[in-house]
Amino acid sequence: MPDSLNPADVATSVANIPQIHFAGSDDTIIPPMIVHGFASKVGACAQDRVIEGLSHEGAWDVLWPQLLALRPRCAPEEASR
Repeated sequence: MPDSLNPADVATSVANIPQIHFAGSDDTIIPPMIVHGFASKVGACAQDRVIEGLSHEGAWDVLWPQLLALRPRCAPEEASR
């Protein structure tokens, strides 16, 4: 995808938006370490969660109702820095 954005380039611009990023433990296309790296770069308002046993093409559609019910929050002690 030559015209896609590099998420690392926008990490600071979304740093105050509460967010959760999900990765499948068996994902070889966007592995959990990539998702974790982005969440770490964003900071206190980003979390990453690894879904065990799920690949990139896994049954995400079955899990989305549960995942969307999770409410992201900024970590209070870090968000005020």
